[in-house]
Parts: sequence; C-alpha cells; structure tokens
Amino acid sequence: MKKLYKAECAFSNQGTRVEKNETLELDENFAKGLGADVSEVIDSVEKKEEVQTESAPIGDFSLSELRAKADELGLSKGGSKADLIERISLAQTPDDGEYAN
Repeated sequence: MKKLYKAECAFSNQGTRVEKNETLELDENFAKGLGADVSEVIDSVEKKEEVQTESAPIGDFSLSELRAKADELGLSKGGSKADLIERISLAQTPDDGEYAN
C-alpha cells in the first residue's frame, strides 16, 4: 500500500532530486528502505486525496504534487517547478481555437 512521507533531508530518489520537506507518495516497503530519510505524514493516499482540494491554485502545489499531476495528465514530470506549472497549465487550457493573450 502506498502512503505519504515527508523527506527529512534532500536526497536522490530513482534519479529525481527530492528536496527537504517535500511530500512523496511511496510504497511502504520502499520507504522502509529509505529509513530516516523520510517520515510518514498521512496514513494513506486516499486520505491525501480527501485533504487536497481541486480549487487550490496550481502555484501552491509542492514539486511532488506537480509531478503527480503531470503524470496524471500524461506529461513529462521533469524540470523545475515553474516548468511543471507552465506545462500543466497549458495542458489544462481549454482548446477553443483562440490564443491566450
């Protein structure tokens, strides 16, 4: 079962840099392997979904939340927070044939 964990220090996770205090969705066994680098913050992914609201501005999302949203939309998860915000915003803009000014 996947749970949410907080990074206690910066480290590399499967080739991706994780910053201190970043929230991660990890398999329990994988998190145990990380040891003291992470601490559990929410019991389950379902509880996180209850806590997170869709009305939150995308600029308030953490880097890990932006990566998860990009993955959900089938977008690249790489790049900076600003890159992810732009990529997700463009993907969610309604395609009405008009250009945004």
